[in-house]
Amino acid sequence: MNDQEIIDKAIAEAKKMKKALAKKMVDHLPQEESAVSVFMAGSPGAGKTETARNILSMFKTQSGMSLVHIENDELRKEFKDYHGENSPLFQRAATLLVEAIHDRALHKDVSFILDSTLSSFEKAKVNIERSLKRGRFVQIIFVYQEPEQAWRLVKAREKVEGRRVPEEVFVTQFMQSQQVVSELKKLFGSDIDIMFIEKNIDGKNERPHFNVTDIDALLRKKYNRQSLETIVGLQQS
Repeated sequence: MNDQEIIDKAIAEAKKMKKALAKKMVDHLPQEESAVSVFMAGSPGAGKTETARNILSMFKTQSGMSLVHIENDELRKEFKDYHGENSPLFQRAATLLVEAIHDRALHKDVSFILDSTLSSFEKAKVNIERSLKRGRFVQIIFVYQEPEQAWRLVKAREKVEGRRVPEEVFVTQFMQSQQVVSELKKLFGSDIDIMFIEKNIDGKNERPHFNVTDIDALLRKKYNRQSLETIVGLQQS
């Protein structure tokens, strides 16, 4: 099969399985009076999924509450032709599964963590509006890692898992995830809560900041597209 045939087949598979998969992931959890919507944000390689899993464990330990972990990358494994290196071919198909699980969690009043880069403003805006209309507490957790380190982690993960993030995708999502979170805070104000977590591979510099109003104020160094392209090897320094 060529790339387009793989994409089309995966989309067809997603449409067939999405309802059953959403029910499987959501329906065993109890309906909540005060359900929570948590949206992860940050570049590839920042450590979002690790943070999300820690939060899931914390919720379970402290309140006995289970959240649905909706993760695009993990859902790609549902497709027979997926093998990591062809990860970009399954973006749309996996997104169909994400949307179905998200819809189900909202409908059933079940808390969730939507684990993505949050690099699309329009999509994030619509998702947050849907949660707010249902009276849910909405939190964005922005996980930040310096781009040099985040890119090294992306490349190390590729060797272990085979999952590839193209250089241009890394650059774009690194920049857009910051811009989107800033714009969302300006739009929704106190209706949403933002936590900023700064991570470092040595574990000595993982600092959470709560009730953040401006993530730009917490970023020590600003990176433009040219400097990021140099880091990932798209431009010579």
